[in-house]
Amino acid sequence: MNTKKCTKCGLEKQVENFKKDCSKKDGLSSSCKDCHKKLWKDNYHRYAESHRAKNRKYRIDNLEKVNIFQKKYRVENFEKLREYTKHYRSEHREMYLFNKKAWKANKRAAKFGLSDKITSEDVKNIYIKYNGTCAYCGRVLGLIYTIDHIIPYAKGGQNVPENITIACMQCNTKKHTDDAEVFKASLLA
Repeated sequence: MNTKKCTKCGLEKQVENFKKDCSKKDGLSSSCKDCHKKLWKDNYHRYAESHRAKNRKYRIDNLEKVNIFQKKYRVENFEKLREYTKHYRSEHREMYLFNKKAWKANKRAAKFGLSDKITSEDVKNIYIKYNGTCAYCGRVLGLIYTIDHIIPYAKGGQNVPENITIACMQCNTKKHTDDAEVFKASLLA
């Protein structure tokens, strides 16, 4: 028995084209892999959120078990993950940097006891808003820039998109804990 008829498309196909299903007499799914894939694709929007919710609940309920599995996987597949990360970063350089800048800003905000978080999308939007130039001196930055808080944490500033801008390292360092308007005025003087 090298072939089987799919119940969905009605075509006779090789048994390799069917998923294994131990609940069936012959040990194979009644529909072929192509039909199963099409059905899943057509109904993805109906099931996606329930699957995500189910997975989140499992991770929360089995946090220790998941952490042990992930740690073991990282150790066993270190080189594979390293190569994947290297490839991803080179292929998605800009997005990787947006993520990294947001992560650093959120980590620093947490040290100041702030719970507000910015996303990589917020950083991307600010970068686009300023066309990749320093908000203070106007220098073209490319991919080397810093996230600056217009009102610094030290003066009660929050870690929200409305309070961030991009700046070159020199301007951000000189600005220190000054307000943005005060710093801009000192640059013009």
